[in-house]
Amino acid sequence: MNKEMRKKSTPSIGIAFGGGAARGFVHIGVLEALSDAGDERLMPQLIAGTSTGSILGALYASGLSIETIKTATEKIEWSREVIDVSQSIRDSLHNLTGLLLPGNLENWLKDAIGIEFDQSRGGFLSSKGLENWINRLIHPKKSFDDLEKKLAIVATEIEKKERVVFTSPDMGKTIDHYITAHSNRFMRSRIVDSCPSIAKAVRASSAIPVIFETIKEKDLRLVDGGIVDQVPVEIARAMGADIVIGVSLGFVQFFEKPKHPHQSLMNLLELMSREGIARSLSMADIAIEIPGIEKTSLMDMEQRGTLIAHGKAAMKARLMDLIRRVENSERRDEQA
Repeated sequence: MNKEMRKKSTPSIGIAFGGGAARGFVHIGVLEALSDAGDERLMPQLIAGTSTGSILGALYASGLSIETIKTATEKIEWSREVIDVSQSIRDSLHNLTGLLLPGNLENWLKDAIGIEFDQSRGGFLSSKGLENWINRLIHPKKSFDDLEKKLAIVATEIEKKERVVFTSPDMGKTIDHYITAHSNRFMRSRIVDSCPSIAKAVRASSAIPVIFETIKEKDLRLVDGGIVDQVPVEIARAMGADIVIGVSLGFVQFFEKPKHPHQSLMNLLELMSREGIARSLSMADIAIEIPGIEKTSLMDMEQRGTLIAHGKAAMKARLMDLIRRVENSERRDEQA
């Protein structure tokens, strides 16, 4: 078989990077394991990301090497350069471990760290620093059309409660066609193929409600994509992937012995979220999960090395399965 025929028969690999704040370092380990395998057929060309998964997805899709991504995420002072808050706020936020906090959240944050909730912004903190950081890293590839790999970023429209997918115009048509053909099982989704900034889409996808300000894009009010799609396997499939790798980072932190009512509530949310995550992973060809990751803090950036190692080990354990699927797909195409 000549090189041209071989190229056409190789299946397209998609990857769905799930949300999970600081746990997102797992995604770097997954990519590192795929790269170390030394088989270009295994490297994803179609990337769908939610929340922290959108950050890693944007960096990878822009063409940055995995080593460059590792270095960039190691050097950044996340709580100062990305979130841009004072030391006292950083110290307090360091201990927040979920998407929900005590019922008296507004008073708690005002008393503990001296900031008040701004209803017009929809959150306490700005994530403009994240947008600036992404732009610096991927410059000049700031639009979806400029990327080396196809990218879709998932956010949540908070008022209409619908999934919003940011992508390029061509990929937008592909996704929309797939959603229309599978409307019986797809949740309500809106395709946005005209966002001028990848970094702004990432910022919207990562905007944890109440903590970070709501991001406005045209008539949309956007927050964290994990609310509607924690692991965007469906979107990766809709992008045209023949084989999809789904990477889950769990949901909120799980407390084995909850000491406060809000910890018990977060445990309940974690249990409830498992159904949605399980549903997404059931549609993936290769599902990557880290045992016990729900017990890992969502805010502790010092876990970086451990989480990268976990992601790398988990992906290595599934490499042979992925290779078999690629080779089986190639054989089917040759016989067709």
